[in-house]
Amino acid sequence: MTEKPKPPVAPVKPVTDDYFGTKVTDNYRYIENFKAYGLIRV
Repeated sequence: MTEKPKPPVAPVKPVTDDYFGTKVTDNYRYIENFKAYGLIRV
């Protein structure tokens, strides 16, 4: 049997926000910007 190809891995580009003293890191926020350079449009 042949193995199915694995899906591509999205690069991690962390952004950290501070909400009233609590730091929250979002590793994939850039994906929410559909006009960002480097995103593939289908």
